[in-house]
This record gives sequence, structure tokens and C-alpha cells, in this order.
Amino acid sequence: MFVDLHVHSNYSDGIFGIDRIIDDVVARDLPGFAITDHDTFDGVKVAIEKLKEIDGKKDIFFIAGAEFSSYDPDAGEVHIIGYFSDYSYLKMTDFIREFQSQRIERARKILKCLKENGIDIDEEDVIENENKPVGRLNIARELVKKGYFADITDAFNKMLKAGAPCYVRKKEVAPETVIEAILHNGGKPVLAHPTFLVNSSNWKFVEKLVSLGLYGIEIYHPKISKELAEAIKAAFKGRLVFTGGSDFHGDDSNLYIGKYGLSLYDTLEIFNNFADIKKQSITGG
Repeated sequence: MFVDLHVHSNYSDGIFGIDRIIDDVVARDLPGFAITDHDTFDGVKVAIEKLKEIDGKKDIFFIAGAEFSSYDPDAGEVHIIGYFSDYSYLKMTDFIREFQSQRIERARKILKCLKENGIDIDEEDVIENENKPVGRLNIARELVKKGYFADITDAFNKMLKAGAPCYVRKKEVAPETVIEAILHNGGKPVLAHPTFLVNSSNWKFVEKLVSLGLYGIEIYHPKISKELAEAIKAAFKGRLVFTGGSDFHGDDSNLYIGKYGLSLYDTLEIFNNFADIKKQSITGG
């Protein structure tokens, strides 16, 4: 049983609410999990309160997280998860606000393009409010729901992925900027699902991130092959910690919370300098 360090809720582009996620964690008897929604800690806030409600009934380790998108000219899109102890994530409020506004702006541009291509999706069906992050996955689900495409993959391939008619690149934020913000506010930056490392020329890019304070790299993930994971471990052993998670969104019936992750022992080892982290473990000792 694993601590799943990469879970998305409906506070970003996941399907399930926090209650359902916690129910799954309890039902699967998982030792812990992290909420890592895109550009928001709103789900984290709810999870902390919900976990207090089951105090004394179940020992669950929890860690606050958020996943941020950045862009490098050579590596392409780079996702970085910031993990935070206790309520230190609240220091990221201003940084988060800028990311959220960029996501809303991008979504509106995509919806405008879709309309120009004969696909009419109401903005309110995708953008619930100005403070909730919205991504291409949210739009793809709506396109499938309205019957424009057979499934999410079809929607991405024909309209939303890079090179498709309505692909809109996010405002370019450098990985260095994200790492600096996470470190400045007391978090631990971890490079998420680095599939771009299949291109050997990108390994120097990770070396640069290590020099800037990158703490870890996610290698136990559905998109990372065992061969690539072993290569990463060999290259960065002793310099980075190795994390894992399912990247759960709720769309894939073959992917469940806890399918990927770390043991509780390993999780506590790599976050052992988070002074208050064990306080978030319900009944934790």
C-alpha cells in the first residue's frame, strides 16, 4: 500500500470531490495521500478539515501540494509539484492568483477558437468561477458531454493538443521561477512525470534545476517506464529524492488512488525536515 503523492480533485481538473477521495483512501486502507491540484490549494484546505472529522477512526498521513505548469524552450512543458508542511502553503497565495488568472484567460481563448470552428460551449459550463483553475481537460470533458467528440482523447487529438486548431499555449513561466517561489515559501519542489527525459539532450536541463534547488523527481508514475525510472535513479541518486503518485483524475477506470506512490516509511524519510508534517496525520504518533 502506497502513499499517493499525486492526486487531483474537482478543485482543478479532477472529477471527484474531496469527500469521495478520502472515502477511497479509507476504503483502500492507504497510509496517506497528497492533494496536488493545478494552481490551487482550495482542495487542500477542505481535505485538512475533512480529515479532522475522522480523527480517532483512521490514521491517515496527509501532505499539502499543488502542481504548477512551466515552460522551457528545450524541454517543453515542465510540471513542478510544490509540497508544503502544515499551513505554510498559504504563503503561496499571491503566486497562485497569477497562475489562476492565466488559466482563465487561456480557457476563454480556447472557447473562442472552438466557437469559430463551429463548436459552441457555454463559458459558464467550463469556468465555474474566477478563482477555480480550469484546464484543457475540463474543456475536453464538456466537448465529450455535448457530443462533439467520442472521448477525451479524441477531443485533444482533434482540437486541443499542441498543433491542433484550438491549442493555446500557456503564458510562459520559467521552471526556475516556480522552483524559486516554492523554496521561498518553505516548500519542496519536485519535478513531476518528466517524460521529456526520453530525449537524452534534456538531462542537462534537470542538472540545472538541481543546481537551483530542485528537491525531488517523480519516477513512480503511470507515464514513466521502469527503464526511464531506473536511469533517473542512477543519474540522480544522492542528489534528489524519488517520489511517486498515480496522477489520479478519475477518468481512467484502470487508474486508482494508491496504484503508484511510496511507502509511508519512505514518505516520512524524504519529508523528515517538515517540522509539522506529522500533525496532519490523523491520530498520528
